[in-house]
Amino acid sequence: MATVQQITIGDVAAACGVSKATVTQILSGHSKYKFREETKRKVFEAVERLNYRPNLFASSLRKQENNIILCIVGDAFRYAEIMQFKRLEQEFGSRGYNLVLQFLVDLSDEQKIEFIRNFICFPAGILIHSLGFQDPASYLKLQPVLKSAPPVLSLNDEIKNGVTDYIKINWGIKSIPLALECFRKKNCRNIVCCIDAGDDNGGHFSDAFISQAAAAGFNARSYVSPPLEQKYDYYSAGEYVADMIAAEPDWPDGLRIGSDEMLFAINERLRQKYHIDMLTRYYVIGGGDSEFSRKYANPPDIIIHDYQAAAEMAVKYITGVLENGKDPSGPRCIGTIDTHVISGR
Repeated sequence: MATVQQITIGDVAAACGVSKATVTQILSGHSKYKFREETKRKVFEAVERLNYRPNLFASSLRKQENNIILCIVGDAFRYAEIMQFKRLEQEFGSRGYNLVLQFLVDLSDEQKIEFIRNFICFPAGILIHSLGFQDPASYLKLQPVLKSAPPVLSLNDEIKNGVTDYIKINWGIKSIPLALECFRKKNCRNIVCCIDAGDDNGGHFSDAFISQAAAAGFNARSYVSPPLEQKYDYYSAGEYVADMIAAEPDWPDGLRIGSDEMLFAINERLRQKYHIDMLTRYYVIGGGDSEFSRKYANPPDIIIHDYQAAAEMAVKYITGVLENGKDPSGPRCIGTIDTHVISGR
C-alpha cells in the first residue's frame, strides 16, 4: 500500500533556511530565545505551505496558545473506540482543549517513531492508542523520544519498556472467564473460539481459551484463520472461519468471535452460501470490543469495556498534569477499566 510522504521538521527548516532547532523553538511557543518576526513569519508560512500539521494546530501556535491534545492512533480500531475518541473530543472541548487525531496505520515502525519524534514538543499533551509496532525493539527506540515529551498517556495498555503512564484495560485473555460464564448460562456444551491469526498471537489466546474452557467442563476447540496479506482483514478471516464451521460434522452450540467484522462475515457467509442463519440457530458471544453487534435483529452477547470511563479518566489525567505537574514516581497505571458483558437476547 502506498503511503503519503511524511513532511518532517527538516523539510520546514530547509524551506525557511534555518536550523531544525530554530523551527522547533518557534513552534513550541515556549522558547527562552527571542526570534525576529521575519524568521517566525517564514516558519509559520512554510508550515502551512507544506501542510506540516493541521490548520487548527498552526492557528493555535500563531496565537502563542497551546490548547492542542494530540491523539496518535497507530493500530486498527473498532466501533467502541471511535465512540471513545468522540467522548475524548467532547471532554477536552468542555475544558477548552482541541483534540487532534493522527492515524499512523499501515506505516512502518520507523515512520511511526519519526512522526512522534517530530511532533513530540508541539501539543500540550499526547494520547497514544495502540502503536502497533511490529518489532519489539522499536519500543526501546521510543524510550528516549518520550522522555522529552509533554504529558503522555497510553489509552489502552502499558507501552513496552515505556516511560509514560497508562490506563489498563482488562480485555483479551482476561475476558475469557466472562465468555465461559455466558456459555454456561446458555447451557452450551461444545464451544469454539473463532479468531484471526493476527489477534491470536501464535496461539496465545486460542490456547488459553481451550485450556480454561476444558478446566470449566466444556468441550472446546478453535477456528483460527491463516495470516492474511492485508492486516486486520477481519472480513476475509470471517469467511475463512465460516467455511471451517460449515465443514464440521459436529457443529458447536456456542461461538466466541473476536470482532464485530468477523461476526458479520461469518454470519453472512453461512447465510448466503450454506443457507444457515447463525444468529438464530446458535448461541454467539462476540463483537470483540464493539457495540456494533447490538444492531442485529438477534444480537449476541458482547464483551466490552467502559470507553466513556476510560475517556474521562484520560482527560482528567492530562488536564491534571498540565495544571499541577506530573507525579515524579515514574511510569504508573493511573487506573483500570474492566470488561463486562452486555446481554443480547
